[in-house]
Amino acid sequence: MRRLVSMVVGLTALAAPAVGLGVQGYVGLGGVNMGYLNSQLEFWAERQGATFSAIGLAWEGGGALWWGPWGLGAGVVSAGGAVHGRTPENQTVTAWTISVLGRLEFPLGGWVWAVGGEITGCWASASGLVDGWGLGLGAHLSLGVQIFRWGALSWQGQVGWRYLPVPALYNERGRIETRGQPGANFSGLYGRLAVELRI
Repeated sequence: MRRLVSMVVGLTALAAPAVGLGVQGYVGLGGVNMGYLNSQLEFWAERQGATFSAIGLAWEGGGALWWGPWGLGAGVVSAGGAVHGRTPENQTVTAWTISVLGRLEFPLGGWVWAVGGEITGCWASASGLVDGWGLGLGAHLSLGVQIFRWGALSWQGQVGWRYLPVPALYNERGRIETRGQPGANFSGLYGRLAVELRI
């Protein structure tokens, strides 16, 4: 067993420089499509004769470990809305994600570009007017460009589209009735700023 572990570690160390081992972190902003949760905010606002802020913009952050064109990533996407009335109510919704990643890098016009894809699973939680949790599965497509490089460090700008619905939300009483809509939906366009260290 020790010999096998030593072989795997040794092959990894030998292959890393040739294949390209990288560690990446990113932050970003993007749109989300929270039809059901926004309908609950609207309903509560109408009852109070108040206004509400819809859930439409999410922040995100995360990281990835790359080995050549393949990677594994984890991150978080979170958004919120509120009712502004006599009895203020907030609604937040967050997805913790894990992804299998792939990308193709190529030079064009003096820049280094990357086309990427992800298969993503998530655990989501909602709190506020609606409290619950659910699981989702989706995919991402992205286009990135290297905007600055210094030695082994590079900074990239990325734009992409995320498809990540959470079909159902659950609480202690069971499945929450969402009137045929996803319980939460993190699908939408996004932009990211990423930094990567290549070993």
